[in-house]
Amino acid sequence: MLSLRGDAWILTMSEDGTDVVIEDRLRNARWHLDKQTRFVSKDTERFNEPAYNAESAAKPESTVQLIGKGQARYTGTDTISATHATLFGKLTLRWTMKPDRLLVSAEADDSQGVNAMTLPGVFRPEGSGSFSTAIPNGQGVLHTGRGPAFYNPRWGQGAGGFSMAMFGQITEKNALLTIAETDADAVLHWEKTSSGELRVMWRQEPSLGKLSYSREVVLFPCAPGLTNLCKLYRRYEIEKGRFKTWEEKISQRPKLENLFGSAMIFTGYNFDTELDYDAAFRKLKAAGIDKAYVYPVYYSQNLNDEANKKLTTPWADYRNLLGTLKELNYMAGSFIYIMDSPTDNESDLRFGRDKQPIVYWEMEGIKWRGLSNEKRVELNKNIIDAEHKQLDGIHYDTLTCGPFLEDYNPEHIGDGASEKAARKRMLDYAAEKGLIISSEGFWGRMTGSYDLGNTKYSNMLGGDEYCIVPMTMLVYHDCAYHTWWEVDNYNNPEHLSQYGRGYWQRLPWGGGTPTRQAAVDAIMGTPPDIFPFGMQWNFVPHTKNLYYYKPVFEDVIVQEAINCAKPVMALNKKIGKLEMVEHRLHRPDGAVQETVFSDGTRVVANFANVLLESPGIGLLKPQSWISL
Repeated sequence: MLSLRGDAWILTMSEDGTDVVIEDRLRNARWHLDKQTRFVSKDTERFNEPAYNAESAAKPESTVQLIGKGQARYTGTDTISATHATLFGKLTLRWTMKPDRLLVSAEADDSQGVNAMTLPGVFRPEGSGSFSTAIPNGQGVLHTGRGPAFYNPRWGQGAGGFSMAMFGQITEKNALLTIAETDADAVLHWEKTSSGELRVMWRQEPSLGKLSYSREVVLFPCAPGLTNLCKLYRRYEIEKGRFKTWEEKISQRPKLENLFGSAMIFTGYNFDTELDYDAAFRKLKAAGIDKAYVYPVYYSQNLNDEANKKLTTPWADYRNLLGTLKELNYMAGSFIYIMDSPTDNESDLRFGRDKQPIVYWEMEGIKWRGLSNEKRVELNKNIIDAEHKQLDGIHYDTLTCGPFLEDYNPEHIGDGASEKAARKRMLDYAAEKGLIISSEGFWGRMTGSYDLGNTKYSNMLGGDEYCIVPMTMLVYHDCAYHTWWEVDNYNNPEHLSQYGRGYWQRLPWGGGTPTRQAAVDAIMGTPPDIFPFGMQWNFVPHTKNLYYYKPVFEDVIVQEAINCAKPVMALNKKIGKLEMVEHRLHRPDGAVQETVFSDGTRVVANFANVLLESPGIGLLKPQSWISL
C-alpha cells in the first residue's frame, strides 16, 4: 500500500491504484472510492448523458468502461501517480496531498486514447455507506437519498446545470466537499440507480475530442452540515480570487448602490401598444413600490430585415420614459439577446461537429443560429456603446446558463474554455461601462463580473426525498443575488407550462405564488419580483406557436404580489450587502428554515401550506416569514 499524509487527510492506495481510501484525521472518518464508478471513455460525444448512467456504462458494447488496474508510484514527497492501462489507452491520475486538501488530477494526453473520465468517482463513507447530498442546482438541493430512482446529470451553468462548481456529501459524523477546479468541460453526475445506490461525482468531458489539458478536482474534509460545506467552498473561491463583494463593486459602479431595497419589475419582452406606461408606473409608485429596477425598458435583438418582417408584435422599447423612471426613483435596464442570430453569414456562425451551423432557437418562423465567440463580443460592445448610454443596467439572455460550447467552424475553431473566456469578456465590458448586470442563470464563478443571476426553485418542499436550500446565497449573498427567471414573477404562473417546467426533472420551477415566493426571497435575502403590467409571449404547450398575454395592474394576484413584495424590499434594504452566515433546517423536510446574516438578523420561513412551529418562535402562518 502507498500512503500520503497531510494535516487534514490521510490517503492510502493499493499498488494497482484501484483501492483508494481517504481518512478525515480530525473526525476519524473514512471514505472509500467506489471502483464501480471509476469510468473512462473514448469516442463518447461531449455531454452524451445516457452513456454514463448505471444502465449503460461498462456494458460490453459501451464507449464508457471501468478504469481497471494500473501501477501506482510516488512521484514526489506529496504525490502518488497512478497510470492505468485502460481499454482505450493510458490514463495517468495524480493524487497530490496538501496540508488541508487533496488534489486529484488527470494528466493531459493529446493522443486519440482516453478523452473523458469520472474524476475520480464516488466516495462512500465507511460503514453504512449512506449520505445526503448538497447539489448546487438552482439555489441548492439537499437530497436525502430516499425516493425513486433518477438520472439527473448537470452540465453547464444556471438552471439546467450547476450554479457552483462543488457538491457535498453529508453524514452524521462529517462531510466531504468536492470541487471541480477545471469546470469548462465538467459535468456533475447525479444519479440514483434502480438498486437504490446514489452516485454523485464529477465527470470531465472531451475538449475538441481530446484530453487536451489537465483536469483537476479538490477534496476537502468538512464538519457535517450545509453551512459548513458552503462556507468552506466560499473560502476556497475567495482564495482563488473569484470573489468580489458588493462594496468593491459599488466603488467601481456606483449605480449598484440604488439596487438594495428595490423591487425587480419586469414588463415583458414585447411592447403593449394599448398601455399608458407613464400612468402605469405612477400607479405602481403610489401602491408603495418606492424603488425599483425596471426591465426591459428596451429589448435589443440582433435581427436582420427579413427576420424583423416576420415579427407580429413589437419588442419592448419605452426609452422615451427614462425621465419619468428617474423621477420615480426607478432604475432602467435592457434585455439583450446576442448569443445567437438569424444571420446566414457563415463566417459569424458557430459550427457543430458536423461542420454545420447550429440552430438553437426558433419562433415565428425565425431560426436563431449560434454565433462565434468573436461575433458575440463584437455585438456586445457595439450594442452597449450605441444603445445603453442612458440606461442603468443590462440583462443578458442565456449568457450565464447552458454549457460552454465548442466551435468547429474552420475559420475560428474554439473549445469550451475559449467560450467561457468570451462570456466573461462580454460581462466585463458591461461592467467597464458602469452598468448593473443581470443574466439568465446563476454562475457562481462569474459573480465577480456580474450582479444578478436568475432562475431558482419556487417550492422548497420535496417530501421526504429532498428540500430546496439557499446554498448560492450562503456563499455569495454579499457579492451577488440569485433572482427569479424573468417570467417567474410573484404574480405570473404562465410559464409553468413552458418546457414542462412545473416539475421538470422532479424539481419545482415556476412563478405565480406570491406568499411562497416572498418567503423564498426573505430566507435568501434577495429582492422581490413583480410583473405588474406590460406584454409577454409564451409557447402554446407542446407546440412552437406563440400566444401573448398581459397582466392587469388591478388584478387580485398583482395586488397580492405588490403587498408581498414591500416587506421583502424593506428586509433587503437592511441586509442586502451582508454575508449570510448560517442556515438552519428546523424540520428535516425543509418546511421551516432559518437564515442568519452578519448583523445578527434572523429570517424564519414556513414554506408549508399549514401552520407549523419554529423552535423558540412559535407558530408560523402557512407560506409566511418573519425577521428577528
